[in-house]
Amino acid sequence: SPVDPAALEEQFESVREEYTVAEQTLIAHILLIQGDDEAVESYTRRIDNTASRIAAGEEDFADLAAELSDDVGSATLGGELGFTDGTVFPEAMEMAVSELGVGEVSAGVETDAGTHFIRIQERVAGETPDYGRLKDELAKSMQEAEAEQTLLVTVDELRDLSFNAADLRQPA
Repeated sequence: SPVDPAALEEQFESVREEYTVAEQTLIAHILLIQGDDEAVESYTRRIDNTASRIAAGEEDFADLAAELSDDVGSATLGGELGFTDGTVFPEAMEMAVSELGVGEVSAGVETDAGTHFIRIQERVAGETPDYGRLKDELAKSMQEAEAEQTLLVTVDELRDLSFNAADLRQPA
């Protein structure tokens, strides 16, 4: 039997989240951490120096990360931190990521870790499920669920009839 369009629409709304893929952004950074015995002036000078070398645009970001970043783990990978869907990194970083285009580098972003200069390496578009594409799949699974339910009810009725009958002629 055909599925009720309103029920189908409702089912789509309830599973939409499961089929939605957020936009993914691959980022790299240069992280500067103030050393325990480093004077504020010296740390500030390192931040300014890094910012001006990035702004000059003459050096490859990966090379700068290898040379300047205090994040040992990512420095050897050109500063690469992996992908984010907007929820992976601290809020200040994610805000900067959302405002940058591919290939752009942020100004210094402060987090508990230190000062980050964030570069957008690439963006992979998100996916929102298409109702037209999912409709048939959902209708089919709803019909199967309905058929299964009908079968269970019929089996129950038959069980009751058989149990209450004097012989099997009536249930048959």
